[in-house]
Amino acid sequence: MNEVKVKCGNKPTNLLVNVSVERPNKIRLMAFNPKRPNTFYTNRVKTLQSKGQFEIRMPQNCEEVYVRIEGGKIDSCKEVELEQTFACIPSKVSSFVKLAQEFSERLAILHEGTYLSDDRKFRIDLFNQIKEDGRVIVTPARISNVNGRIEISKDHFRTYTVPMRMAILLHEFSHFNLNKVQKDEIEADLNALKIYLGLGYPIIEAHMSFLNVFKGTPSEQNKERYQYIKHYIDNFDKIKYSICI
Repeated sequence: MNEVKVKCGNKPTNLLVNVSVERPNKIRLMAFNPKRPNTFYTNRVKTLQSKGQFEIRMPQNCEEVYVRIEGGKIDSCKEVELEQTFACIPSKVSSFVKLAQEFSERLAILHEGTYLSDDRKFRIDLFNQIKEDGRVIVTPARISNVNGRIEISKDHFRTYTVPMRMAILLHEFSHFNLNKVQKDEIEADLNALKIYLGLGYPIIEAHMSFLNVFKGTPSEQNKERYQYIKHYIDNFDKIKYSICI
């Protein structure tokens, strides 16, 4: 089979998908919300020699998801436990996490405008393109150093998976709300990753989100940032209890 439908029961879900190819081939594995365009939980490409196993982590409340493969076939798809480390998620960020998850999930159907958390402490402003003095700013997101309002470019965000959107939103949020040094990019990267990985979002999408942003602005600073990001992700399981409790 090339596609399976999974009823998630409106709860966080983790799927273990076994796939195979008849001969060495490049495959694309996708998991998406069938009711909303451009709402992918994963969209990854890999070359397989014969068989492979993929984990699709979806910490958001998932009602229904389609899993599809191109270039191969799905042998099995089963739900397994989603590991989450809630100690890494400070209680003061919970209302923003809820806002960010809903925003990331519903982006395709959202219009330009302002979106607030339930407690009205956090704000996301959505634009088709972010502009300044009439000029388009080539960035997926930015945050005000004055009031903490996050601006999002829908043109950029619609091309990202849901986990990638979450990683970027958490990065911007961290600058104003968690950083000791507000403008420190590496500190914001790591503060965001602590929450992102604590929630159980997929590792590969974390790499993809940052690499996608860095691709447009290659620099020595971004190379250094990625080294910190990679080291943190690679060691998260070893250090999470010491840094989160």
